[in-house]
Amino acid sequence: MPGELVPRHYGGQLQRATTNALNEVAARQLVTEHIIKAKSQVGEYAASEVLYLKAIQKIAQLHNLEAADAIASIIDMTVAGIVRTNGEFGASL
Repeated sequence: MPGELVPRHYGGQLQRATTNALNEVAARQLVTEHIIKAKSQVGEYAASEVLYLKAIQKIAQLHNLEAADAIASIIDMTVAGIVRTNGEFGASL
């Protein structure tokens, strides 16, 4: 500005800093999008596996009452493991 003691020179250095900052924001956004997509895919897969296992449990209960309790215990433990693993995966990202 006129009358300043030291003239301001922005030029290439400010433009480079601005470009670098914008590139960093874009890179962080991309990483965040990938993390969200990964969590979604793992959650969807976990849900489909639980649905499948619970369907197997229902079939077993209908066809073999003697084994129904044991199968229910196995499936319930497996489902709990899937839930735990899904939570650990989500928390690790």
